[in-house]
Amino acid sequence: MLRHRNKTPVQNEAPKTTPIIARHVSKDYAPLPVLEVFIYAAFIFTVFTKAFFTLYEASKEYKDVLYSFNFEEGWYIFWNKDKRYIFTDEDDLNMMIFTLAMCSLRHISFAYEFCHYHSMPVADRPADKQYWSILDFLLYIYYLPLFFGGPVLTYDKFSKQINLRIHMLNIVEWKHILKELFRYIFWAMFIETVLHFLYFPAFHQRQTLFNSLSVWAVGGLGLCQLLFFQMKYTVMYGLPRVHAMFDHINAPLPPVCTLGMYLFQDFWRYFDRGLHSLLVRCIYIPLGGSRRGIIWQIMASICCFSFVCFWHGADEHLIYWALFNCVGLQTEVLIGKLAHWTCLNNMLLKYLSGGMYRRLIAILLTPNYMCLALSNLIFLCGNRTSYSYYDLLVRQDWPNNCLATFFTFYCTIQLIMTINRKYGKDFMCNKFYYRSW
Repeated sequence: MLRHRNKTPVQNEAPKTTPIIARHVSKDYAPLPVLEVFIYAAFIFTVFTKAFFTLYEASKEYKDVLYSFNFEEGWYIFWNKDKRYIFTDEDDLNMMIFTLAMCSLRHISFAYEFCHYHSMPVADRPADKQYWSILDFLLYIYYLPLFFGGPVLTYDKFSKQINLRIHMLNIVEWKHILKELFRYIFWAMFIETVLHFLYFPAFHQRQTLFNSLSVWAVGGLGLCQLLFFQMKYTVMYGLPRVHAMFDHINAPLPPVCTLGMYLFQDFWRYFDRGLHSLLVRCIYIPLGGSRRGIIWQIMASICCFSFVCFWHGADEHLIYWALFNCVGLQTEVLIGKLAHWTCLNNMLLKYLSGGMYRRLIAILLTPNYMCLALSNLIFLCGNRTSYSYYDLLVRQDWPNNCLATFFTFYCTIQLIMTINRKYGKDFMCNKFYYRSW
């Protein structure tokens, strides 16, 4: 494998005396009484347990029906003249499509870095040696650990890391690699075990069966779908990341739990970190970003979501998903700027206590959190099934189901705020407990 390795490795920083958690503790929101936080936690535990158990009972009840259903094989786009499909297994086809999609992102990153570097004045170019040969291009595109499953590592970061001088892994690095490896193996086994008892992917293939489920079962179905979304990418991105760590390549971290993010901005920043980094570097910043005013910021964001929609396939439900996220993110940005311009936060803090201010913010963010969850369900299940979620959990038995769903999301936000206050949002979202080097 081609590796220049002509730079010295980055030296480890001296150990800090301050504990790592203490350096990231957040004080954004005031603490709540312990009894109130306990009530929120007990309510969420009870609701989630009831939802999971009801879904388990529904899985057992409809087990024979789900097993007898002949799932569609999907569309096979590659075939020969005799109408014999080259890919007889749908998994092989999906793997090939996903690999080509990841390769296209690496092509874009390399092309952007090449054009950006050569368009700069010679005096402004970085002093470090740059690598633009065809062999460097092929090494980046076909780097085996990240080739099939990702995550995306932009070329500027990949080039700096791959060209470090080779050195043996020390004990600390070995412990870190093994710790992450066992974590991903555990979650892979956990997913495999859960799928033997909860058949939530199969229910979406039978719309009539899905509509006959109780509200508790539908809630458990949506919860499992969102958690499985995060766990799947944790394993799919985590194992290639561990493989790359043997080459001293620090690939993007796996996503944060989908239940731990109630803002569209946080979801896009901390879920697929590699894709977010590429969008910001190759599309958002070149178009001006936030430096050229709010209008250019909105236009750059629209271009980013348009690219994401096209890259994912540009199906109808993906267009709605991208539009949902784009509107949600821009709404958050505009409300944040409006609150800053009008000094609304200072006014609220002047007349409200810290605890009441936190409760008010949680109430205002709860509809945003619900919309974020619905947008993820649109991406995972499609428009029709997502509308069924909305109909069963919000519209039916109005306003009881709506208030119950609202309060559940509100309690979840309060628990997230409590965890972020204790450990720090930066500590949790950037997974500092992984001890990245």
